[in-house]
Amino acid sequence: MSSIETVILSQLVSNEQYLRNVSPHLKSEYFEDKLERKIHEIIMDFFSKYNKSPTKRIIELAVREQKSLNQTDYDSIIATIHGLDDEANEDYDWLMNSTEKFCKDRSIYLALVQAINIAEGNDKELKPDAIPDILSKALAVSFDTTVGHDYFGNHDDRYDYYHAVESRIPFSLDILNQVTNGGMPKKTLNLFVAGCVTPDTKVYVRMWTNVYGRNAYADQLVEIKDLQEKIKNKITFDKIEVLSPDGWVEVTNYVEKGKYIPYTFTLENGMYVTCNEAHLFETRLGWLDAKKLWIFNQVFKIELLTEFGWSYIKSIEVGKEEVDIVDITVDHPNHRYYTNGISSHNTGVGKSLTMCDHSAYLIKQGYKVLYVTMEMAEERIAERIDCNLFDMEIKNLFKMDKDSYNSKISNLKERYKGNLVIKEYPTGQANVGHFRVLLDELKLKRNFIPDVVFIDYLSICSSQRLKGGGNVNSYTYIKAISEELRGLAVEHDVALVSAVQFNRDGNKNSDSELTDISESFGIAMTADFMVGMIRTEELDELKQIMFKQLKSRYGDVNYYKRFVVGVELSKFKLHDVEGFSNDTPMFDKSQQIKQDRADIDFDG
Repeated sequence: MSSIETVILSQLVSNEQYLRNVSPHLKSEYFEDKLERKIHEIIMDFFSKYNKSPTKRIIELAVREQKSLNQTDYDSIIATIHGLDDEANEDYDWLMNSTEKFCKDRSIYLALVQAINIAEGNDKELKPDAIPDILSKALAVSFDTTVGHDYFGNHDDRYDYYHAVESRIPFSLDILNQVTNGGMPKKTLNLFVAGCVTPDTKVYVRMWTNVYGRNAYADQLVEIKDLQEKIKNKITFDKIEVLSPDGWVEVTNYVEKGKYIPYTFTLENGMYVTCNEAHLFETRLGWLDAKKLWIFNQVFKIELLTEFGWSYIKSIEVGKEEVDIVDITVDHPNHRYYTNGISSHNTGVGKSLTMCDHSAYLIKQGYKVLYVTMEMAEERIAERIDCNLFDMEIKNLFKMDKDSYNSKISNLKERYKGNLVIKEYPTGQANVGHFRVLLDELKLKRNFIPDVVFIDYLSICSSQRLKGGGNVNSYTYIKAISEELRGLAVEHDVALVSAVQFNRDGNKNSDSELTDISESFGIAMTADFMVGMIRTEELDELKQIMFKQLKSRYGDVNYYKRFVVGVELSKFKLHDVEGFSNDTPMFDKSQQIKQDRADIDFDG
């Protein structure tokens, strides 16, 4: 009796239609016997060159040219070729189904073998986290028998598609729903894009605690890197504040920005600070970034605001090797604090705020939401959503007694049918493998199947497929992360929302583009919808943020390309603004400001 492998090889020789249909799916590695594998390779090589099936005679001649075969293998492969039935006439449907089953079975077997090798540490390229993806691809092997969409023949199907009601997840803002034709479809990746100092930079902090029923604080001069653990662990301290030109302002977050070329500023009063080129300093001309100050300082003297008044820049040195850059977020409308005594701007634009606002809205609309955070603690995210749903400023949240708090939570639970789960992972340590396991665990243990997944945020995820560093560049690595996240959205039928940062140019650009996305333009190639979030001094005064559509698969990206939304920072809420414009808003004076400063600069 012939094996399925012999039947397949016979049909590849005798049935050209079969050869054409299975050639994209049938791999040589599926053949366990090395001689059958060699015959398949010869057939496919001939087909790729001449676009037709080879005869048994042609295969035999090709075998004779194989120098690597010993006499025993040569005799065996010739016997196998002679045994092929080039007159075979099997039932075509049975043949296709049997071949598809053969490919699936062999694909799963080979995937399991590869998974074992990875788990035992024998594969130097792939990490154990890649195993679920490998098995998923093996399980997905199938023959696609469709030949495309016939423009005239399938017009009825196309009309039905146009008028089918697609399930969409709404945004919290009407304007976003308007430009996306109703919100986010499931199985999509939607991104908000938003735009510092070295870890040993010193800041004055005030740490509050409760001692025997009385509030007490201790002032310290600490390195900014020491704030990370203090902010995360609020058991020791109830609140941490940092000294700023506006007095003591609360620190809400610590952010690792990555590695950048350092700029070291030394002032005439002896103060100094090291930062990256996008870091903003407060000058007599307004907020200017380090790179622009480095250029301007070669032409004329510029003063920076310090803890002890204004002081001229004495020198700016640009390093040659990249160093770690960090930042903190402060809860004050002016977003500034002293770094080594020099007034610096907090770069937070509102990525997490925007995702928290949308999460709160979706709870009220009855959706199930999963929020994955790698930048803040679970409690900090929940704290923001509390403020949003309670319509309460954060300072008042901490003043609530437990009975009042429990009463508000009970009212929300009774009023709204949605739900939220928040899960924290270490920065840079989690990938889609972790998220996939989390989704499976939530389904199994809590019967919780989310409609929307928020990942805060994409740039600080890790890749499941690739190991960071080494020969993998940042473009390839970040693109892989975005592809894996979109794949997760498709696999679990969810709308996935995340965020990325503008790069150094985008951080300081009031009209950012796709090319300003940090680390990888590949992100833009993968995402379904991207909207930039832009803040200027003028917008801050109006308590607004400008949104700009960067990419959309849901509609015309030029339809309301730019628009503004209102923001209540203390309540972590966004709201629509009446009278937004499809063009640059009249209060977006960024280009005019640039020109004014340029006139000042070159006029000396």
